[in-house]
Amino acid sequence: MDGFSLAGDFAPATRAQWLELVAKVLNGADPGKRLVRATRDGLEIHPLYLREGAPHPDAAGWPGASPFLRGATATGTALGGWEIRQRHAHPDPAAASRAIREDLDGGVQAILLRIDTGLTVLGEAADGCCIVDLDDLDEALAGVDLGEVPVALEGGRWGINASLMVALLRRRGTDPGRVRVELGADPLGAAVRGFALDLERGMRRAAEIVAFADAHLAQATAVRADGHVYHAGGASEAQELAAALAGAVAYLRAAEALGVPLGRAATRIAFRLAADADVFLTVAKLRAARWLWARVQQACGIVPAPMRLHALTATRIYARRDPWNNLVRGTLAALAAGLGGADAITVLPFDHALGLPDPLARRLARNTHHILQAETGIHRVIDPLGGAWFVDDLTRGLAQRAWSLFQAIESGGGMVAMLRRGTIQDWVVATRDARLRDVATRREPIIGVGDFPLLDEPPWQPEPVDATALRARVEAKLATATDTVGLRFEELVALSEEGRALRFRGTLDTFTPLPPIRVGQEFEALRDRAERSLAERGVRPAVSLACLGPSAEHAARASFAGNLLAAGGIATLPVDPRAPESVRPVAFLCGSDAAYAADGVAAIAGLTAAGCRRLWVVGRPPNAAALEAAGAEGCIVAGTDAVALLETIHEVLDQTS
Repeated sequence: MDGFSLAGDFAPATRAQWLELVAKVLNGADPGKRLVRATRDGLEIHPLYLREGAPHPDAAGWPGASPFLRGATATGTALGGWEIRQRHAHPDPAAASRAIREDLDGGVQAILLRIDTGLTVLGEAADGCCIVDLDDLDEALAGVDLGEVPVALEGGRWGINASLMVALLRRRGTDPGRVRVELGADPLGAAVRGFALDLERGMRRAAEIVAFADAHLAQATAVRADGHVYHAGGASEAQELAAALAGAVAYLRAAEALGVPLGRAATRIAFRLAADADVFLTVAKLRAARWLWARVQQACGIVPAPMRLHALTATRIYARRDPWNNLVRGTLAALAAGLGGADAITVLPFDHALGLPDPLARRLARNTHHILQAETGIHRVIDPLGGAWFVDDLTRGLAQRAWSLFQAIESGGGMVAMLRRGTIQDWVVATRDARLRDVATRREPIIGVGDFPLLDEPPWQPEPVDATALRARVEAKLATATDTVGLRFEELVALSEEGRALRFRGTLDTFTPLPPIRVGQEFEALRDRAERSLAERGVRPAVSLACLGPSAEHAARASFAGNLLAAGGIATLPVDPRAPESVRPVAFLCGSDAAYAADGVAAIAGLTAAGCRRLWVVGRPPNAAALEAAGAEGCIVAGTDAVALLETIHEVLDQTS
């Protein structure tokens, strides 16, 4: 076999030969318009990448070496895989504890505990585990060895949460040098999510937590630079990276002002980014993040340390309708995070958008990790997509766009100033609106929501929660809570050790929030509207489908129409255009171009005479103008704003029912 070459008998192919073949397939169309697409950040995705023009391999460095683009360690995740981190947010600490122990028995390695603000539970529902004092946290983490199991905290009262965690470590006598906890202080993320707080005081408190962790918790991180919150609000990948990076720099400045050396403060920052179902874009984002953080540290004059990177599956890709499709979305996101070298990955359960996950959903979420690691073995390869010309090019382009946005934030006065002015929110909203337009026109398809919906799918019932007892307990504890205004973090820890309930009151900043979105939310709102109509009237909203000619000629357009209407919860009722006595107030006319030319005008006249008030033609036939002159509203084609059309149809049906 010496000298054997698999491709030795073949002449090397050239780009010119490839372009010649492409020209034949496209029949003279411009390949740049047909085969090149752009990301939300304007980066072009080409159909073919060659060695020429690709970044030099040395530009990416080596695994475990600065700029850490290829991974935080020399072995990547090859030795033990990424950290399997499961999210828990059950309002009842006892129920949360049972679920946590069940997940740990099922192979989960770390816990992401979302803690309710302590106030939300007084309304309709809690947004996390209702932990007000030390006993609550002790109950939620009962049976969890804090010296062995990493715990990451998230939630609204992040400063109080951190003090409770430190108090719990002391109560249990856990060796502080062994603890790998993420205290999760994140005043910037809290402000963006809409929690009212005094941001200047919040930044000082975050710096105090950094200083405390630096002095007492050798392996812990104190603050979280969270890009996920911007992604959830609709940000592009470069916007998410820039916001996380600028947030980390703001925390560095706050810690330095309190006397913490920059080199040590940098190791106390944990990063969180969203893992999307777009595999290659997510991989490039995670690789670019490590590269950019190393560059920031170099600019600060410190020796770069690797980023601590947690990937959380993107909440905006989860759908409430046909939620089983979320299993595929979550798997793709987890795959991308693993390929991108995330240190820890959280896969949200497939029913995340519907409420609290049930045991099956949590089991499937944690087993997604096990299957990806045990069946695919992607964690055994160090930087598995490194050296792929497409991925390297995308990583470099994304890093450059994100760095430009980061420079704009810094030149505008930093993250706090830019958030107060609403500049970053404006960037994200523009990107969000453009994405939602593409979803509305179905240029960005969502299976089970905007495309191929299940019209009569059974409703999914999330796990019920009786909040009455929880609400009473929280109200009682908050009634005697100690105000934390003006207290230092170490004083909060001391009060937490005493078992005190803590609260925060003070002067609040007003920010323009970035509420989280789900990309299919507008279609789902239309489905909800249809379900309400069905419940009130006993009949599902329906549109007449009038088809011209034999099935073979109109089947494709009829299927297109039925799929579009079902995305809004509207059924289709066949009607004979030659005898349209049972026509509904709204009708779709389907047929071939030849049938439209021969019978379209007469069919429209008959349907209108029978009581149809609004009628659309499916497709755009050559005689479209004549059909519109006969009374058709217009033509429905690929790219039609389906959301706007469905809203109009619902309004007509509501008025005529």
